[in-house]
Amino acid sequence: MTGKSNTTTIAIIHPEFQDKIIDKAIGNNLMNRILGFILLLLISVLSFGQEKDFYDLDNSYHEIFKNNKVKSLKVLRKDFDKIGDIKEKYIELIQNFARNGDIVWEKEFYDDSTAAWEVNYKYNEQHQTTRTEWTWLDKDDQELTEYEYDSDNRLIKSRDYYKSSNSTEFILEECQNYFYKNNRISKVTNLENEM
Repeated sequence: MTGKSNTTTIAIIHPEFQDKIIDKAIGNNLMNRILGFILLLLISVLSFGQEKDFYDLDNSYHEIFKNNKVKSLKVLRKDFDKIGDIKEKYIELIQNFARNGDIVWEKEFYDDSTAAWEVNYKYNEQHQTTRTEWTWLDKDDQELTEYEYDSDNRLIKSRDYYKSSNSTEFILEECQNYFYKNNRISKVTNLENEM
């Protein structure tokens, strides 16, 4: 005969051991809750630490975009309520790429889909960023950052400039020099108004 068996197993526990089993179950439940909470904290901290923007100084994604012949990327954001219905939906970012995969232009948006700023990028032969030009679309202010690299392709200097909408020239705001030890940045110095 095939099918499920309808037998039920009943365990009889001696009263002397019932309290010990209950205490152990409560202790394990509490321990599981504490471990679960710690794990939840670790996951959120570690996942935030692993978050990576689409753009970084060494432009390490250019090969991916080149190989997949990506010309443009649009990132849409959807926020959901507690039930799971879409609360709001908006464009967060648009990026355009050169044929070699370098990001050449991007536009980021505020939460209400109004344009916030545009960025133009320039690179060297190693696909490292040499210049970023930011334009704040609501104020027409501009920021410019230039990057220099050594013969080992390590970032050694960055200069930040600012130009308000009523100015004709960029003003140097900050200059940073990067020093290395064992192929890692060991020191960064800020040199204001250094050319």
